[in-house]
Amino acid sequence: MERTQALEEAMGGMKEELVQHKGEINTLKRSEQALKNRVEQMENYSRRNNLKLLKVPEGAEGSDLKAFVVSLIKSAVDLEETEDEIGKDIQRIHRDPFKLRTNSSRPRKILINFLSYQMKEKILSRALKQKSLRVKDIEFEIRALITTLRYRTARAAARGSTADRPAVSRGAF
Repeated sequence: MERTQALEEAMGGMKEELVQHKGEINTLKRSEQALKNRVEQMENYSRRNNLKLLKVPEGAEGSDLKAFVVSLIKSAVDLEETEDEIGKDIQRIHRDPFKLRTNSSRPRKILINFLSYQMKEKILSRALKQKSLRVKDIEFEIRALITTLRYRTARAAARGSTADRPAVSRGAF
């Protein structure tokens, strides 16, 4: 009888501990989700001035990627700014550093970081108004550089999905 009572008391203590641990786990899960959301927000904010160019053939840029891209954007998108003004607003530009896959004909994207959000938005909004961007024999796309989570959320919202995440507009940061 004493043994049974001792076991019941030990079991009661374990149940209390289990409830406490479950509470701690839930608190940690909420904290983890809050941190993930914060990192996502910071990552999107850091990409705020960035654009990506897709489908630009490898090697088309020659030796000067910046001059090539400025010329490409100026020719494809109706901007008042000169090529020099656009070029001065580009802080960094490079091809995606991932290696080309030998079995893929898809070219690496070109990533552009602008000094000003206004220039990036002007180029993006004018590019979105056009059905396609084509300069000589190069057909390409200009898109905002956003995180995968934000892209999936926006895509689900555009498809009319009832995802539990809120819809994201392209300007919301």
